Amino acid sequence: KHQTAPEGMPDIAFTTEGEADIHGWPRGYGPNDPEPSDGQHQLRMGYYAAVTFVDEQIGHVLDKLDAMGAANNTLVVLFGDHGWQLGEHGEWAKHTNFDLAARVPLMFRVPWKPTSIGKRTAGIAELVDVYPTLAELTGLSPPPDLDGKSLASYFDNPEQPSIKTAAFSQFPRCPKNLSRQWDENICLKVRCDATGKCISLARFTEMTTGLG
Repeated sequence: KHQTAPEGMPDIAFTTEGEADIHGWPRGYGPNDPEPSDGQHQLRMGYYAAVTFVDEQIGHVLDKLDAMGAANNTLVVLFGDHGWQLGEHGEWAKHTNFDLAARVPLMFRVPWKPTSIGKRTAGIAELVDVYPTLAELTGLSPPPDLDGKSLASYFDNPEQPSIKTAAFSQFPRCPKNLSRQWDENICLKVRCDATGKCISLARFTEMTTGLG
């Protein structure tokens, strides 16, 4: 439906780079030049095939927990490290701050918290909250200097007000041509310390649902 960039969008918010470009799929040429329809079909077909495959693998894991008799005392969490765009506003893959790229699935199964089973919460959550949440739900003490907050209280009261007022996402840009800031603008940087531990500086993303 919306196959071109949003009206008034800063050029630097857009990109023509991404996984589709890396793997040689046909691409559009700018914010107002959408993917040809045959290319869109192929990209969506590949995405749905990947989702179907992953869904089956998750089922195998849950079936194994049942077979081991461990389903009722095992906490399961499923999340993605980024969202995905399938041609909305002319974008493909993940390399933007648009809502579809910044938000991620985040699902918990905590059998000993029956109030939470089958429920959803409107509270704001970020992926930095996963670690402290797992720690509290399993009776462990997380380090005191974590950036995230535990979401454990939602499992007793999914309807409670959000414990966070905001969440943030950023995606740095390194445009090579200031007159075409949307073209070839992804930053691919890695920082390593003396121990050889490396982190990617290409993206910092946290799920957001709004401001409180």
